[in-house]
Amino acid sequence: MLPLPVQYIEPVFRPPSEARSFILQVTNGCSWNKCT
Repeated sequence: MLPLPVQYIEPVFRPPSEARSFILQVTNGCSWNKCT
């Protein structure tokens, strides 16, 4: 069985002063899809 793709919460809101900043995406919940 193939694991499901990681789900991200969107949209991303940033102030204009951070428009060129790097966005580090993190997962919500279990990133391994095997949590109990």
